[in-house]
Amino acid sequence: MPDWEVIILAGGFGTRLRSVVNDRPKPMAEVQGEPFLAHLMRYHAHRGARHFVLSVGYLGAQVRNFFGDGFEGVSVSYAVEETPLGTGGAVINSLAHLNSSDPCLLINGDTFFPVDSGQLQQLHLRTAADLSLALFNATENDRFGAVDYGEDGRVTSFDSGKANLGQAANGGVYMLSPAILPGLNEADIPLSFEETIIPGLIASGHRVYATTQNASFIDIGLPADYELAQKVDFH
Repeated sequence: MPDWEVIILAGGFGTRLRSVVNDRPKPMAEVQGEPFLAHLMRYHAHRGARHFVLSVGYLGAQVRNFFGDGFEGVSVSYAVEETPLGTGGAVINSLAHLNSSDPCLLINGDTFFPVDSGQLQQLHLRTAADLSLALFNATENDRFGAVDYGEDGRVTSFDSGKANLGQAANGGVYMLSPAILPGLNEADIPLSFEETIIPGLIASGHRVYATTQNASFIDIGLPADYELAQKVDFH
């Protein structure tokens, strides 16, 4: 089985979910009797993950206390944000905790998008990509990041929140070549992966590719979606 390291952004405040969960980081919200993050990590542990790097901040000790140094037979490390760094800063902060410079999987800790990670890895390697995106067809207008790409899969534009219904949209699951990011945040200021880093990579001519997958996307950051997650099959 192919394998890879996985960075999970698990430091969200969960502002939109406070009416439902207000005493823990958003990825630790209880879903079907255990933290949502446990479902997410188990899914990837059974599909090729060989090492998890959890990017934690707000109430991060809860994450560490639950998962320790291993979960489902996969080792776990922690990249701690002493101050909020934004999604982009959190990714860069996590790179030092990887065990190799091989392409790694990058996912958000508050969404579930059951992609074929092996297919995403194959696309990444076949195209010699710097960053590869897994996309889905948007189920709402103006909620998800719109992505345009050519017949060869190369991304031509990325808009962090403007996908129309049915348009290819960013699923927040990426295959990333770590070497492209160091040095982008030397000022150590909050930096968005979706709003700054991805458009910047495209504009600077980096090789960014995408594939649309036939899988449903769920974001537990909204109370209505959080309720839907209680019925999702995470296997």
